[in-house]
Amino acid sequence: MRLEGDFQWFQSKRKGGRWSIRFQLRCTRWWREEAFRYAIFDGTGQLEPYRSFLELPANNAVNIDYDTCSWDWCQGDTFAVLNEKDEIVEHWTLSLHTYAPGECPECHGTKQCQKCQGTGQIKSQNHMISTCPDCLGTGTCVCCYVPIRKIIGNTTGTTLTNDNTLASANHPAMDMSRQRKIDALHKQIFDLQAKIQQCEWDERMMQMRNLDVSAHSVYMAKLQLKMKYHQQLINLQHELQQLEGM
Repeated sequence: MRLEGDFQWFQSKRKGGRWSIRFQLRCTRWWREEAFRYAIFDGTGQLEPYRSFLELPANNAVNIDYDTCSWDWCQGDTFAVLNEKDEIVEHWTLSLHTYAPGECPECHGTKQCQKCQGTGQIKSQNHMISTCPDCLGTGTCVCCYVPIRKIIGNTTGTTLTNDNTLASANHPAMDMSRQRKIDALHKQIFDLQAKIQQCEWDERMMQMRNLDVSAHSVYMAKLQLKMKYHQQLINLQHELQQLEGM
């Protein structure tokens, strides 16, 4: 097989623009497509593997991530190409560098974004408040952040052994109600961030027209509306963190 793969950071639309990880797989052939079965394995063994079939055109690439197939990549997860006997032909495992406590050159162990001091927002010289461009509103240090799936109870899903064979057992039932709430919160967060961006765009347009924004009622109304959206966004993000941490 002529396949190349790597992991990349990207802004997930389904997560409201938050940083996430995707796996990009490329077919390096120039004249013929690659057709194969594949599986994604949870590194902790809690989730059943995600299995599917893929036809990848020659000299093309495909992204596999939370936005495309609802798989939230975490440290230790593996993408594996399978043959007809479910044997692993090729595989790639997410292995991000992790800093020891206090070693991060950016946050020195605080885990907070240094640009916004963990607030997720920044204030410009003219007192304009906007979403932090580094952490995208999460307040988390982007230098040392590594997505890790929390282990709940026993690990009873399917994992890879040291010799790249499959080890499986019964897996626990997933809490579908909680997942639906998480998905709904992601959508609400995405919608709010879009509204905030629209408010910021309107403010910039008014400033470019040389209006006296400090005395302009429409401008002040926009500013108050954006602050309202920001407060709602903080509340939703806090609720999301509590749900995802359960």
